[in-house]
Amino acid sequence: MSLPELLGHSDAIEGMWRAAAADRLPHAFLFKGPAGVGKFLAAQHFALGLFCASSSESRRAGEVTPPCNTCGPCKRFLTGNHPDLFVIDAPAHGQNQITIHFISHRDERPKDAYQGVALEDFLLLRAYEGAFRVVLLREAERMNEAAQNALLKVLEEPAPDTILVLETSAPGRLLQTVRSRVISVEFGALDPGDTRAILAGLDDGPGHDLELLVEMSQGSPGRALEMAARAAPEMCALLREVAAGERSERDAADKLWELEGEFPGKTPRAGARLRAASFLDLGLNMFLETERDATSEADLPGGSHARRRWRLDRWLEARQDIELNLSPEAAVERALYALHPAAAFERGKR
Repeated sequence: MSLPELLGHSDAIEGMWRAAAADRLPHAFLFKGPAGVGKFLAAQHFALGLFCASSSESRRAGEVTPPCNTCGPCKRFLTGNHPDLFVIDAPAHGQNQITIHFISHRDERPKDAYQGVALEDFLLLRAYEGAFRVVLLREAERMNEAAQNALLKVLEEPAPDTILVLETSAPGRLLQTVRSRVISVEFGALDPGDTRAILAGLDDGPGHDLELLVEMSQGSPGRALEMAARAAPEMCALLREVAAGERSERDAADKLWELEGEFPGKTPRAGARLRAASFLDLGLNMFLETERDATSEADLPGGSHARRRWRLDRWLEARQDIELNLSPEAAVERALYALHPAAAFERGKR
């Protein structure tokens, strides 16, 4: 057993291992960057390298080597049983938010609150196996204000030999007081080659046209998998067929609601809104990419700039209607009507 290969971010993690070898490792990091590019996987690789017996021996000699995946600490880490690792992952415990119960000890908790060990309790313990204890906080933007204030106390008074890694794709949701007490490490989008290699190497695979998913991913394999699960390739095909006049707006709308995909929601209506929002977002990206890539008016489908602007405005209005909790079916039909060749625009002007 081993972690998936860390493509695109290995230099950053090796630099942190070198800092550990030189005894210059800060006590808290913020791994930030786009969603789905491998930030949490990078945090796992970092932690595994700190725990690995072989890597630890190399660091004492002033060298940096990757984890061996075979020593006792590596095996315990990879099976989720390392005593010096503490992971905060709200969705893994059926929670949408990271509440104060994840951070601070509470004898009494609401029945629907997180019931596991709190970070505060973990930090009372000493390291069992080596020089470090590591805390990985996944999707730190899920912390509510009470949890962030509780974590702030941990950051202000760090426990000995303890490294905290906060991972987030929305650092702006964290309190400035939290952000000011961590060292930020930027993780950017992956290049197409790395994205392709990750998607192609998955055991179950995304089940769709690999090159299309790489193109749609914007350098995020996680985004590509999410889009595949939400039938994005099939939605793109519908958009192209309507734009080319090969499929009617009504037929495309009917087909959209029949596509198989994962559109979770507390109610069927919430799932329908997510389906409509995913479809409209794809259309908006198509419009924007067409505008960006064009070199002249003749390169753009649909003719004049005014017509393209009119269509974009209709899609933006439809997308806003979804946020206003209006009918997703009506929003999709209006947007598709605007996508169809020029007659819609000519009527719209009148």
